[in-house]
Amino acid sequence: MKLEYFKDTIGIYPGALDQSFCNEMIEEFHRQQEGDVYEGFTLGGKNYRSKRTYELNLKNTGNELYDGWVKTIEDSAIRLNKRYLKKFGHLDKFNPLEVHGGGVYYPLWKIQQYKKNEGHYHAWHTEQNYSRDTAQRLMVSMFYLNDVPKGGETCFPLSDIKVTPEAGTLVTWPAGWPWVHNAEVPRSNDKYIITSWICANWWYDLELKDGVNENGDKQLNWQYGRD
Repeated sequence: MKLEYFKDTIGIYPGALDQSFCNEMIEEFHRQQEGDVYEGFTLGGKNYRSKRTYELNLKNTGNELYDGWVKTIEDSAIRLNKRYLKKFGHLDKFNPLEVHGGGVYYPLWKIQQYKKNEGHYHAWHTEQNYSRDTAQRLMVSMFYLNDVPKGGETCFPLSDIKVTPEAGTLVTWPAGWPWVHNAEVPRSNDKYIITSWICANWWYDLELKDGVNENGDKQLNWQYGRD
């Protein structure tokens, strides 16, 4: 079964980040390949059949350059996510902008590299897979940092939608089902993205009520790269 009109629920915003800014982050990624870059993994651990990426965290690293980048990225993501939420109209009946109320936040921003003819996220998945570690995720925010003319598409297989990577473009969508997606292998060149989620802050309260310190292993592992 293919979902009709599903494309309307995928927000695609070209020009969300400047090309020069995107290039700067890619260059920094390469400078860090012998340092802070790590192999990507999922909640199930490292599995090359499901996902093969290399990643670099930008948020909460103590790096002033990264802090400035994160502010620019978050300002753009929030502005365009609000545009996405308002485009459906009927705001007098229901206000979707409430998703930005109550202390929502972006827990991280990470650059991901998908190497030519190798990198992928073949596994069909959602960003909110109803586990304790992901239930607080509300909306996905993903920026393409470069053009990939062949391969590398973000695919929504329940509807046959394929989004081609173009530098500076933001793609946003709800984090849960039925927004099942995967990422194809780039064929023309390496693919770079930067991604995060709008999250509800009640998750921290639940962790503390369970007696888990805010610097505990579970939170730290999730914060630093678990999809």
